[in-house]
Amino acid sequence: MFGSILPDCCPKQKSTGVMERQEDDKLVLYRGHQLIVLGSYSSEIWHLCDGNHTVKGIIEMVAEKYSVPQEKAQQEITGFLSNLAEKKLVSLE
Repeated sequence: MFGSILPDCCPKQKSTGVMERQEDDKLVLYRGHQLIVLGSYSSEIWHLCDGNHTVKGIIEMVAEKYSVPQEKAQQEITGFLSNLAEKKLVSLE
């Protein structure tokens, strides 16, 4: 169901020199020479990566808040978290 990301893991932002800056409705993440721009939906998920929320909980919250099917939220969120993990911006504990 969740691919390589387990539903009970708690994503956590890595403190590897990531700086954040809010620009209008975008959140800009900087780390070294890497720049990542997140929209409001993605930045909301980024802020939930605090080690206290499970992947399953994040999916349920987003599906309810935005009235999207849970399967769609699951697909988008696990893809987003996988991308962040590949870039070493979050750890999946």
